[in-house]
Amino acid sequence: MNTSPPLKCLPKILGQIPSFLILVAVAVALAESQLSGAEAPVLLGQASNFGVLAGSGITNTGPTTIIGDVGTFPTSSITGFGSVTLTGTNHGGDAIT
Repeated sequence: MNTSPPLKCLPKILGQIPSFLILVAVAVALAESQLSGAEAPVLLGQASNFGVLAGSGITNTGPTTIIGDVGTFPTSSITGFGSVTLTGTNHGGDAIT
C-alpha cells in the first residue's frame, strides 16, 4: 500500500509560490520604506528646558501658558508678558541665553 500523498496537486502548489514570494517581498519593501522615513531625534542639549527660545525677541498678544523656560538672544526684548503664566524661568537678556 502506498501512503505517500498524491503528487497531482504539487504543480499547482509550486506555481503559487512565486506569487506568494513576490507579495512578501513587496510587503517588506513597503514596511522598510515607511520605517526609514522617520527622522532621527534632534538632541537639544541645554535648550531642552525651554518652552520658548527666540532669536528676535518675544511678543505675546493674549493669555498664554508656557511650560518651561523662556529666553531670547541676541534681542532681549519681551513684550506682552503680563498675561503669561510661566512654569519655568524667564531668561530674557541674562547670561543663560
